[in-house]
Amino acid sequence: MKDTRKIFIVTDECMWEANKQNGTRAPHSIAVVDEETGQTRWIKSGSRIRFIAGEITVPHTQEDYNAITKTT
Repeated sequence: MKDTRKIFIVTDECMWEANKQNGTRAPHSIAVVDEETGQTRWIKSGSRIRFIAGEITVPHTQEDYNAITKTT
């Protein structure tokens, strides 16, 4: 079966330890788990995906994003 026909479960991979060792805050990755095999993969930047099921928020503004990610 082609990968584009498979169903994956989305999770995240912050790569916290690697970023700590490199003194950076990036990269972050979207990790996906193959629903059939349990194999984990990463979705690279620039990939195009289709939302099939789950929960997605309403669109937010730049101001909303800034308020969520604001550090003091």
